[in-house]
Amino acid sequence: MDLLIKRLGNWPYQLEQFSSLRSEALSLLADIKSGVPSNTTSTEETIEMLEAMASLIDFNVFETFPEFYTKLDADAVRRKGPQNSYYVPPITEALFSSFADTIMELKEAFFSALHRPTTCASDKDYARICQYCNWVLSRTGRGLHEAHDTTKHEYYQLCAVDQLPEFPVLQERSQYGCDMCNFLLTVVRSMNLVGISANTRLRLWVRFHWGPRTLEGSSQHSNALRALSLSLQARPGRYCLNTAEFFVETDDEAVAPELGLNTPPREDLLTPDTVKFIQEQLNASIQGQQNGMEKAKYIPRRLIDLGPSSNCSPRLIDRIFQKIYENEQSNCKYATLSYCWGPREDARAQLKLTAETWEMYARAIPLDIMTPVIRDTVTVCRALHIRYVWIDALCIMQDSLSDWEEQSYQMSEIFGSSWLTICTIKASSCLEGFLKGTNDYESSPNLPYALTTTASVKGSYRLRRIRMPPGVPGGVPFAMLSPLSRDLIVSKWNERGWIFQEKYLSPRKAYFGSTMVHFQYKNAVRSQSGYVHDERSVSAVEFLSRFPFDLSVETITSQGRHTTDYWYKIIEYFAGLSWTERSDLFPGLSGIARRFGDVTGDQYVAGLWKNDLHCGLLWRTANRSRRTKKAIGPTDLQQVLRSSSKLELQLAPSWSWASRENFEQFLCTDRINTLCRVRTHLRAEFKIVESRVRVEGVNPLGRLKSASLLVAGRMLSLPAGSMPEADKLGKQSWRCRIQGGVIEIFPDWVPESTWDTTGISTAEQSRLRFLLVSSCCSEWQPPSVDAELDIERKDYGVSNREPVVWGPDEYAREKLASERFLKPEYRNTFSRDGGPEFNATTDCSFCSDEKAGRDIWGLLVYPANIPNAYYRVGIWLSRAEYKGFALFRHAPMQTLELL
Repeated sequence: MDLLIKRLGNWPYQLEQFSSLRSEALSLLADIKSGVPSNTTSTEETIEMLEAMASLIDFNVFETFPEFYTKLDADAVRRKGPQNSYYVPPITEALFSSFADTIMELKEAFFSALHRPTTCASDKDYARICQYCNWVLSRTGRGLHEAHDTTKHEYYQLCAVDQLPEFPVLQERSQYGCDMCNFLLTVVRSMNLVGISANTRLRLWVRFHWGPRTLEGSSQHSNALRALSLSLQARPGRYCLNTAEFFVETDDEAVAPELGLNTPPREDLLTPDTVKFIQEQLNASIQGQQNGMEKAKYIPRRLIDLGPSSNCSPRLIDRIFQKIYENEQSNCKYATLSYCWGPREDARAQLKLTAETWEMYARAIPLDIMTPVIRDTVTVCRALHIRYVWIDALCIMQDSLSDWEEQSYQMSEIFGSSWLTICTIKASSCLEGFLKGTNDYESSPNLPYALTTTASVKGSYRLRRIRMPPGVPGGVPFAMLSPLSRDLIVSKWNERGWIFQEKYLSPRKAYFGSTMVHFQYKNAVRSQSGYVHDERSVSAVEFLSRFPFDLSVETITSQGRHTTDYWYKIIEYFAGLSWTERSDLFPGLSGIARRFGDVTGDQYVAGLWKNDLHCGLLWRTANRSRRTKKAIGPTDLQQVLRSSSKLELQLAPSWSWASRENFEQFLCTDRINTLCRVRTHLRAEFKIVESRVRVEGVNPLGRLKSASLLVAGRMLSLPAGSMPEADKLGKQSWRCRIQGGVIEIFPDWVPESTWDTTGISTAEQSRLRFLLVSSCCSEWQPPSVDAELDIERKDYGVSNREPVVWGPDEYAREKLASERFLKPEYRNTFSRDGGPEFNATTDCSFCSDEKAGRDIWGLLVYPANIPNAYYRVGIWLSRAEYKGFALFRHAPMQTLELL
């Protein structure tokens, strides 16, 4: 790529520049075939430059040649929305496709002119490779010393141009003895190419994926080879037909530090090296702490005592624990186990503490009756010389609801004071052990490596095929994620609701993954391979694996004025987890809620915080499944009302995010940065008269018996016919004209067929109410707040008719205008806003001006069968330039109950 940029500069390029390179390639090919002498180095550089151009054509053609970018006309925008199209004329596409054939023909002629053998000789321990594979592998180290931002230095090598379905080129090379081609042939035959026409010609691209070095003790001035991928491409600029990814691994002591490679997977996860690794990390985690963790801050009511030696039988001990600690010379460290019970049939086989088994377990718990996950936990604790362990199945009375509720409330203390939490991320059931590694992927033979710039470094490495797990975003190499994130993405353990607070409350965690052990203390993660990772460098993709960050009291306290936003961030992760019993949702969050409450001193109300309800009430649901594009959650208003009217079905009041399984996100948190103007200048426009929350049992943060809010606020009604009859664009948000202004609503339902209905009748529309919740100052200010807004503007496409009934085309235009102009912007605050002393009410000239225009948000509510009581059925917003706060300026305050 560097050679191409040196010749033509950085892209975009003109088609004439490609034609010039193609002519140069054909001329060079003719010269080599006719025997004209050529400089070997110069010829290699030319082929590399041509290869770089071919890779841009196949993977980035429309940015490389913007002349093929076509903007849709106005009619297409009305039909399809503001999309863009790309088009390459057939003649040009044919030239692009044949360019790769020219390069492979040029390589063949070049190798022949140099009289190189068909396969390269290698040491007996290395694979035999053909000249084409040697071309690829000899360039392994090209990205080693580039800048850390390797996205501009992508290294693609053209391995072959072949044909479906038999791949005759790879077959022929394999028959000549190329072990690499034989391995690739096995890989491509296993790819899913269903629906691809026979005889389709494919280009096989090998790409080296480089990233910053993250191995402990490694140089930060060079990159690491993180992965290799093989992509099959049929048409320029189109999506790859398929891609196979490979880990690059080695046991070679010379090559591993040179390329920053990991070692191959371990078959046994609990080796002496593993024990040493965990003990070193435990010791490092307490260095500098006063008294060195000499005793636990909290001691659970029950623990499993493994005894002073491995010959002792484990037994259950109860609240005499403090006496045991006082009588012992060693400190009372205990471990906790975080694991999955598994499906119901597996959970029934789990060893459990009950009133009937209590006396037996107090005497002894034989290893042979333990389930595999508990038995492996005992093995780990004894190897680490940890005598006591807390396991929920054996330390909570499973047939006592009161004991279960009491212990669930203590989770923040139990896991927060644990010496070590053992996380069984590779086991999906209590009937599975976690100490055996997983290595069921095919691997290549040892491939030779010799870096041309460092002749003394020679050796080999292997490629290990990655079976791509479901749910990983396309275009992101799985191997580029951290080792822990790779394990978490495929882990059933990581998707379980109860696991969440166990993971986030524990100060020290040992994760037993599929191929190695990872250790986390606060935000720092170290993998057994030597990989070092911390939360500051977690990419957006890594968050999909719910990368574990620290939730210590110190971390929560350090958030300062943004502590509640930290809570919202947590809930957006938490809400996507799975539960065997959804009624466990609030108990499964109570440990974290208790820790936040201890820090903030705020009152916890059904998953939200009382002093920030003007932000916490503003959340929205997901429209459609990102995978299937089908509607999820309620499909009409009546379904929302039926579920909201029965608390035992929804487990939370309608105004809490926990009431909707399709909850997606909060609206007004500091999503852009911690100085978001909308957040720091947001103020409440209603008052909490009374919080009426009653819990079901002894856990004050657990299951709810009933919950409502008595509030005083301003409300407006919706004129009948103000909503469209159908949502043609399926965006689940509609613009409504009201009192000369515009409000955009986001209902809590999405119709199954947006072409037919919006899920609410005209009669039901007339009963909807807009409850004003929050406002934020706006930089747009009207000439007079009482003046009628002139909304009939060409760029907004809004009509002055009221009420308005839209046809399909007019509604499409209204929808596009809404998406562009109605939503308040996430503007940065003024620089002074970040300080703890900043007060928008007094320090902001717009906020302190009671007559200034304001953007507003609120709840869409619907009357219940109880007088003056309402259910939340959606949210809404309006910008100042569409009247915003002026819509409610003269609305009287009303007292109502939110159910």
